[in-house]
Amino acid sequence: MDRFHTNTALLMATRAVSADLFGFSHLLKRSQLAKKKLPTPLALPAERRALARMFLELSVAFHETIFPVDQTPSEPDPNLAVLVVAVMLGHAEARPMTAGQLAAEVRRSRTTTKRRLDTLIELGVIECINGSYYLEPTRAREVPHRDKFDLILSKAFALLGPYLSKLDT
Repeated sequence: MDRFHTNTALLMATRAVSADLFGFSHLLKRSQLAKKKLPTPLALPAERRALARMFLELSVAFHETIFPVDQTPSEPDPNLAVLVVAVMLGHAEARPMTAGQLAAEVRRSRTTTKRRLDTLIELGVIECINGSYYLEPTRAREVPHRDKFDLILSKAFALLGPYLSKLDT
């Protein structure tokens, strides 16, 4: 193999490994599909793809934090994940919420929210103190699966950063 072909092959292999290392192999496959003529072109396709990927991966990751690290999570339940995030938000803002406030936050009925809160208490994810909901103390002090969240955010912001920096001007 001559030098040109060796360098080209090496460059292609490096890109494939880099894409796979950073979890972007799905983007390579999709970018090949993106050359296909779409009925309606999508504005800001790379940014929207990155945002959608981040949302999906964060949703699944939040769901996985509901379960102990050594336990296989059940089928993702976005309602439980959103409720955990709402409890975490109240806890992080030092304004823990009641069941009614959480229901309003997640735009669900108080009855449904209360039932889901009871499930999260049974799973050991949250606790209720004087009618307000908090993350369970160990989960409050530590960040379960932090490495996964760091990777998801770094991948997304690597793609979204240039677009976001344009908004500052």
